[in-house]
Amino acid sequence: KFLSASTTGLESNIVVFLVVYCGEGRPLTRNEADQYRSTTETEVAKHVPLRQNRIGRMVSKPVPYSLLKGLIEERANDYLT
Repeated sequence: KFLSASTTGLESNIVVFLVVYCGEGRPLTRNEADQYRSTTETEVAKHVPLRQNRIGRMVSKPVPYSLLKGLIEERANDYLT
């Protein structure tokens, strides 16, 4: 989600995104997901600056896919309020 500086009251625009890693044939291990995270950060950083304190963080613990929508909504509300 793109948040403009005028909307947030911050000094610059912000892009908020969530990447969900899941395996089709088998669950991903946390290490595999972390490798994907690292690759994703590298590619995203080619287009937009990333906050240095967020780069290199290990992916979160697994979440049941059926709970994902509620978790996303809850976290979005926490960050945007």
